[in-house]
Amino acid sequence: MRVIFGRAPNARKPSSYVTPGFTFDDIVLAGGNSALSKARYILVAFFRVARMAGSVDCIIMTPHLVPFLLPAVLVRRVTTHSPVLLLRMSTNPVETGGLISTIVMKFLYQLSVRLANVFFDKTLFISPMLRDYYCALSHVPRQKAGLWPTSVDLHLFDPNVSSRRVRLLKERLGVGDRVCLMYHGSLSRSRGIMELLEAMRLLKQEKRRDVVLILLGLGPLREEIRRYIQSEGLQDMVIFPEPVERNELVEHIALSDVEVLPIPDHEWWRYQNFVKVLECLAMNKPLIAFPLPAVRAIVGDMPVVYWLRGTEGSDIAEGILGYLRTRDSLRPSLGRSIASRYSVDAAAENLLVDITERN
Repeated sequence: MRVIFGRAPNARKPSSYVTPGFTFDDIVLAGGNSALSKARYILVAFFRVARMAGSVDCIIMTPHLVPFLLPAVLVRRVTTHSPVLLLRMSTNPVETGGLISTIVMKFLYQLSVRLANVFFDKTLFISPMLRDYYCALSHVPRQKAGLWPTSVDLHLFDPNVSSRRVRLLKERLGVGDRVCLMYHGSLSRSRGIMELLEAMRLLKQEKRRDVVLILLGLGPLREEIRRYIQSEGLQDMVIFPEPVERNELVEHIALSDVEVLPIPDHEWWRYQNFVKVLECLAMNKPLIAFPLPAVRAIVGDMPVVYWLRGTEGSDIAEGILGYLRTRDSLRPSLGRSIASRYSVDAAAENLLVDITERN
């Protein structure tokens, strides 16, 4: 099955969603910061899609590309070959940076969804909640609304990690025999990162030196995080290493006792399908998290999460202490069976159905 996948530069590569049985031609909408550079890249991508559309089975686009590349596809759809058209909605617009940018991005998403309602075979959403949101907001016909959740590579995120490598990493980071909390992912203000650090400050005040936090990721808060750790004297309680590759991420998750997800209940995050949740579950690690619909949709009532009452620093600190008191009641060994429903193989099978059963 040959597929064109058009995406923004910050979107995940298609091979990280599905691989079995698919050959992807990855088209990234990039081209520099200047308007002229971006326009030149869009023009090149336009002719590339127009040329290739006659030889592929399916064209998948993210919202950023639909208004620019749709005309090239429509030209081919009225000729001899008509590839299946799918819109991949992996998020609603989040943290776009500034009022004007936010307005433009929201307009672009709305325009893309409405164009897909008319010209595409299906729109595939990352979660049932995001699907329902856009069905109501943009009048997506139910028969054209499908699901394509985030998938996890069960071969990579395997709990059977070399104990020697994990031990050496533990020694290098200085975790010792403390309970190891972890957060991995984007480091931005709206994700509750500073509140998590505030929670560690409160635990320091309570003289709880039996816990340590590994904070792993990239984002605009890195320098502010460093300053906060320094000013509050948290160097012994918060480990803030440089970002790592995915194979090293596996070892860090294996080292940790529990993943802390301080993300608040906001429309930016409410409808997501967090890959970090799936990665930890695949490695049989429990979670400390607020009961977002996005997390509930994955774990249901399975006892793999200690639920936070809120996402302020005091709530997270209380949650960490609650987890320490009751962690024996959780059953993290159930995590991998939950994550298996979101494997790359399952994603490939579902995508194949959406391509072969054109509406």
